[in-house]
Amino acid sequence: MDVFQAAVLGIAQGLTEFLPVSSSGHLVLLQNIMGIDSQSGMMMFYDIMLHLGTLVAVIFVLRKDIIRIIKDPLGKTMRLLVVATIPAVVLALLFEETFASAFGGSILGFSFLITGILLVVSEKISKATRRFKDAKYKDAVVMGLAQAFAILPEYLDQGLPWLAD
Repeated sequence: MDVFQAAVLGIAQGLTEFLPVSSSGHLVLLQNIMGIDSQSGMMMFYDIMLHLGTLVAVIFVLRKDIIRIIKDPLGKTMRLLVVATIPAVVLALLFEETFASAFGGSILGFSFLITGILLVVSEKISKATRRFKDAKYKDAVVMGLAQAFAILPEYLDQGLPWLAD
């Protein structure tokens, strides 16, 4: 990977991380387009550094909210965050070997299409007038499921067993 490719991947990570899309899926797509070996140790290190940079930016941007949550660890926000995290944790534990096994490029476009359709449909049926203070545990579960499914572009791209050549 050269400096230009590293810059393109960094820009893509920065632009997509805060959008309701799979930033990791977009990194895989760009790696495939640029012919970068995503299995190399250097690429794994670079991906980790990209996500670490994103974490630092998120902490900086949301620092006041994070401090408020830390000061009230049993408050509503923390409880909803824990509930929203459970679906992704369950999915990760159930498919741990599959997630860890491979990265590819075979059906990434299809998974982006499905994600896009879900985003459009959810936007059409959403109630834009709701506020966080009205959030319930059911809402946290739905958000957690959505977050768990957000890894689908990356997961589907890894080659599902029943789609093997």
